[in-house]
Amino acid sequence: MSRSKHEPKTIRFKAGDKVRVKYGVIDPDFPDIPLGGWTGAITEIETAAGQVTYEIRWDKKTLEGIHPVYRNRCERDGLEVETMWLGDEDLEPEDGSRVPIEQPTKIVTKPLSEKDQDDRVRMALALTHDDPLPQVGRKTLLVYYRYLAVNLKFPFRAKSVRQSVAHGPPAARPQGVRTGRGGRAALRGWEPGDQIRDPAGRARRRGGEPQSRPGLWLLVLELELT
Repeated sequence: MSRSKHEPKTIRFKAGDKVRVKYGVIDPDFPDIPLGGWTGAITEIETAAGQVTYEIRWDKKTLEGIHPVYRNRCERDGLEVETMWLGDEDLEPEDGSRVPIEQPTKIVTKPLSEKDQDDRVRMALALTHDDPLPQVGRKTLLVYYRYLAVNLKFPFRAKSVRQSVAHGPPAARPQGVRTGRGGRAALRGWEPGDQIRDPAGRARRRGGEPQSRPGLWLLVLELELT
């Protein structure tokens, strides 16, 4: 009797079995990242439409040998570094033999796109598309401010989408913005503040003595060009 089209294949591995990825297997999410030689243990098994897939938790040797770009992309896309789902045909038993991890031969980094909001931030922070966005902090706010100060061309018209207040130097606000959410405004330029904070955290007037005023606040506007 012939086997049904959707009858599951034989399950070769069980939970806890150690497996190795065959040479030539490519990461399903990143086509420039080969997985050959990666080793780990089966943690879950699923069967669907005649296919068997396994969740593998990578061992210490594999995690230490993973290319840094792979880690960055996983962080960027919200993927787990420690585990992956692969098909039965991608795996073989891990017999303890020393097999080197297959490394990428040519990392292909996508160009940054001005149409992508995250990529526009990466442009300002001198990052690549492979890099995750850093946490917002005083350092990143300062870098972003300097980028905008050089690259924004005034005047231009925009609509306020959202505004909030963030802590970080230098204090500056766009001139001409006096609008709430949904309002339209013409931005004429930056109105820079006259204070920054030194590494010790003291408020210091530009070219002057330390001041006692508390931390600085930066108005953050999310705008749509009109």
